[in-house]
Amino acid sequence: MTKNFKKSEFDCKCGCEMPSEVLVNITKLANQLQYVRDNVAMPITINSAYRCEAHNSSDAVKGSKNSQHLLGKAADIVIQGLDPVLDTYDYLDDLMLSGEILQGGLGMYKTFTHYDIRKNKAETVLYDSILARSAQGDTQATMAAIALYENPGNVLDIFRQFYTPEEPQMTPEQMALIQQQQMAQMQMQSQQPPSLSQAFGI
Repeated sequence: MTKNFKKSEFDCKCGCEMPSEVLVNITKLANQLQYVRDNVAMPITINSAYRCEAHNSSDAVKGSKNSQHLLGKAADIVIQGLDPVLDTYDYLDDLMLSGEILQGGLGMYKTFTHYDIRKNKAETVLYDSILARSAQGDTQATMAAIALYENPGNVLDIFRQFYTPEEPQMTPEQMALIQQQQMAQMQMQSQQPPSLSQAFGI
């Protein structure tokens, strides 16, 4: 597809055939990632790109019905030598702000970075990823969600505070809030509500 990327890297993990309309989007996405690859001068691993509906809704993925992966507009990537939390997100964000790559959504995760080429810059993808991880029992994400509730304008700074190699220190108030949320989650699970990862396009 490009100098450093093969189409197979973007294929659905289930092995199904990629629709032609999806291939158009994948080609555009691959070109953006090639620009990143050329500038960072480090290999990029694609963990997940196109997903068919069956694979996206499978137990292995549990993706949103509105995921950009379904359209071939998203890729979850790892840039060799860069930390997904401390480096890659900022690097891609700077490239988008400068207009060097297409505006889209960014999601920050511990082991990879989500990038998609939707037309608007989706800051909510990052916030949604925090909520999704909190719902899965991630204590650091729960602490981040509490901090975001109190300071909604500091998404990136808050995420960095709680997703660093060092464990953050919790106050008694934070511990109490976490315990309350975990109890509420247990009650909600007994009613089998839809998961947050399915509710948001990540």
